Order: sequence, then structure tokens, then C-alpha cells
Amino acid sequence: MSSFDGWGFGGGSYGKSAYMLFYERKKKKPISLVDLPPKPPGQATEEKAAVPKNEVKPAEEPKLVDVDYHRAVLPNEKPNRTYQRVLEDNDKFGFESDIYQPEFFDFVLSIQKAVAAKEGQEETLQALRRQAVAVGAKNTLEILARAYHNNVIDEHVAVLAALLHRDETSELHREFLAHWSEQDDFSFLISLLLECPDNKARSCVATLVKYILVRLKMKEKDYLFEAEDYEFEGDDGKKITLQRHKSLSARFVVKMLELLNTKVAKNWSHFE
Repeated sequence: MSSFDGWGFGGGSYGKSAYMLFYERKKKKPISLVDLPPKPPGQATEEKAAVPKNEVKPAEEPKLVDVDYHRAVLPNEKPNRTYQRVLEDNDKFGFESDIYQPEFFDFVLSIQKAVAAKEGQEETLQALRRQAVAVGAKNTLEILARAYHNNVIDEHVAVLAALLHRDETSELHREFLAHWSEQDDFSFLISLLLECPDNKARSCVATLVKYILVRLKMKEKDYLFEAEDYEFEGDDGKKITLQRHKSLSARFVVKMLELLNTKVAKNWSHFE
């Protein structure tokens, strides 16, 4: 203990604090719960007293039942609403902790590589690529880009770009950007580009987005500067007709330009 200079315990200067890491056992042992026998409905105390002793059946003994650690409830019981929400959160956390391992990402990557290796523009093959792009986008952007250990994200982005490049019509590129436009008006993509603290993740996502924008710009060149009407539902439930760029690539660029003096300026240190 004398070898510590105080930094590990919050000393040194203002703003420094100590913390401890507690690791949870990855593979939990099952929990043993007591399963009480059900009581016969409507059985009165007087009736019990009237039954002769030689006809009384021995009471069923409680038994121990092993259940999954993350569920912690007997199969024949229905948890209350609050406990059910906690149970669902625990299930989700357990799923993410168990599934998102290196083997999982290797498996997903191998599927994308197999699809990317196929040539042709048939509709069935396009549908297969569409599914592979959807899985790859979720795996790469929503999980790996936000993970601490993302050493293989460059390989995943390269395979995702190869999948998109196989589409000569650039329809998959349009669907990719349209998904993020409809979901949150590009907010998630922009947060990865500007706010993500990991340099490698930002760089890889920026390379992918740049490639998609270049392909879409050529596809949308005939209506790059045209406007279109769309309906927006306000907080009061009323629908308002507004205008926006018809081109998805132009819409994304304009959205980024609108953030120059706010989010972009705030995250200037992330620009290498």
C-alpha cells in the first residue's frame, strides 16, 4: 500500500476520483426455489376436522426447483408487472452479454463475406444482399462502433461496403440512407461521426458514409437540388406539410451543414 502515490485513491489534484470494478460471474449457477404445493380451493377448516385420521392423506412436501439465474421465477408463476419489467431488462442484458462475443462477430462476418462473393443482379440475390446489409449495418454501426473493443470494425465496414458495391443499381445505398433518415433524421449516424470518442470507429463510419453519398449523388443527379413535400406530425397530433430535399444525399449534407455552429463546433477536437 505504501507504493501508491495517492492517484489510485482520488488524490493528486482536483477532479480525480477513485473507482473499483466488480466483475459478475459470466456463467451463473441455477437458483434453487421452494415450490410449495397448491392448497385445495374452498376447503374449510371444519371439513378438515371432520375427516377421520386414517383417511387423511399425508401433506405434500415442498420441493426445490432449479431455475435459470436470470429468470428467478418458477415456470408456473406469473410475476407482477414491476418484476416482469425487471425480468425483461435482465433477459436483455444477459442476452447481450452472452451473444456479443468475438465468435458471434466472426460468424456474422463470414455470412456477409459469403453473400458479397456472389455475382449477379437477380432479384433473389438482391433480396439476399438486402438482408446481409441490414444485419451488417446493425452489427457494425449499432454494436461494434459503440463497443470499447472494436479492433475488427475496419474489416466489417469493408465487407459491408463490398456488399453495397455489388448492387449496380445503387438501390441498396438509397435504402441504407433512407432507413436512418426515417428513423431519427440521421441523428444516430451523425452522433457516430461527431461524438463517438473512438477515432477508429469514427474514421471507419465516415469512410462508409462517404462512399454511400458518392454513389447516391450519381444516382440522384437528375433531382439533386429539387424539393419535395412531406407531412410532419407535431406534438399536438396535427399534421403539417413541409418541404425538404428530394435527394437523400443532399438531405444528409444539408443536415450536417445545419450543425456546423452547434454539434460540429462542440466536437471540433474529434477532427484529426
